Amino acid sequence: MSDHPRHWRPWRLHDLGSAQPTPADKLAPARTKRNAEAEISRALFEQAKERACAQGFEQGREEGFKQGQREGFEAAQRAGLEGLDQRLDTLVAPLAELARRFEAALREENDTIARATTELALEVGRVLAGDALRLAPEYIVDDVQALLEEPFESNAPPTLLLHPEDLALVETRLDAELRAAGWQLRANPALERGDCQLESMYQVIDASRSDRWERLRLAVGHKAH
Repeated sequence: MSDHPRHWRPWRLHDLGSAQPTPADKLAPARTKRNAEAEISRALFEQAKERACAQGFEQGREEGFKQGQREGFEAAQRAGLEGLDQRLDTLVAPLAELARRFEAALREENDTIARATTELALEVGRVLAGDALRLAPEYIVDDVQALLEEPFESNAPPTLLLHPEDLALVETRLDAELRAAGWQLRANPALERGDCQLESMYQVIDASRSDRWERLRLAVGHKAH
């Protein structure tokens, strides 16, 4: 406010209402601008919403595709493994049967080989024993000594039959033992060197080499030929 007299003028009532209202045509552009801005905002919001929905849909679709792909791969893998197992079973079954048959044949062959080996060992032993008796006929003394130690029940004195040459050898070596047992000696030319038989009224003990070898064969499960 100024104190100069020119700056003062009387107040009148109409001065307060002298301001003129803004015409409607001047307000329209402002409303139009605000409406346009609102429309733009709504359009941008809708675009953002659609974009977000599209992104969410795409992400969900991609994740669903990957999940489905994984599940499909796993299912296909399981089906493939099951099919492979079935094919392997089909292929291996004949091989397993062949292996079982081969194993059975091998066991049978092993049994045959074992029998043949034992048979050969017995035959070799028999030949060697015969050679030993020819080289050392005094082995008959050990056989008769073993018979004297075995229990032999008889009411009458038993008779020991020997090859004539063995008889002379046994009489020389075991005369005292034979007399104490009450045994009688008799030569039998039908017997081979190394063979002997002990006879009584009720029983006969065949101690010939062939009989002893036959008993040995039966003991190891071999039949007589």
